[in-house]
Amino acid sequence: MSTSNESYVYGVSLPGAPVPKGKGIGGRKLRLVEADELAAIVSDTVPPVRAGKEELTTHARVLQRALENGPVLPMRFGVVMPGDEAIREELLDPYREVLAEQLGELRGAVELHLRATYDEQALMRQVVAGDRRIAALSRELRGQPSDATYYAQIELGERIAQAVDAASARDRTAILDALEPLCLAISVSDPAHEQVACDAAFLVEEERMPEFDRAVDELGRLGDGRIRFTYTGPHPAYNFVELPAQV
Repeated sequence: MSTSNESYVYGVSLPGAPVPKGKGIGGRKLRLVEADELAAIVSDTVPPVRAGKEELTTHARVLQRALENGPVLPMRFGVVMPGDEAIREELLDPYREVLAEQLGELRGAVELHLRATYDEQALMRQVVAGDRRIAALSRELRGQPSDATYYAQIELGERIAQAVDAASARDRTAILDALEPLCLAISVSDPAHEQVACDAAFLVEEERMPEFDRAVDELGRLGDGRIRFTYTGPHPAYNFVELPAQV
């Protein structure tokens, strides 16, 4: 049993799995709190837990190492409960069915993340080539005073924005259409800015990862430098876990 009154909870996994390697937040020892077919990955802590870079990194590292031992349901950062018995009574026991069901669904699957970002100059070349009015406005505005070209500048800005949105929609659809047949589920995030064509997480069976990798490589080849791909994983299924609202 823990000698601390407070337990920091990283995630929920299967009982009997090895304790993840390494230390928890604050250098504390990791352990499992088990209840029937569930096990919470925890360490002692003294609240409040500061959300600093080291703490956030440790939280993610513990979950990453837990994934090496089997499916894991990641908890959001900062979940602290008053001891191991509270973890059983307030988390593992009352939500056993929904947690066990999700662990079963995630067995043999991992999350992969793909972010597609435009090369800005290549994107602008595409936009200009695709709309002759944009090219004409650009020539008209060159060397002209801003107060004399106010409405033309507005039109140019609107046309560029519309063309970028259209290009993003086409490329995002092409990326998702190519990868959807190879995964179990997709979670698409809103682009952080106009240069992001696609930002998505994919739930993929581990046995299909080589096939998925090849498909991403092919997308990179077809992008021909116009789109840069950032591809990471495998990760715990952060985007495909639905924890009870009370947790």
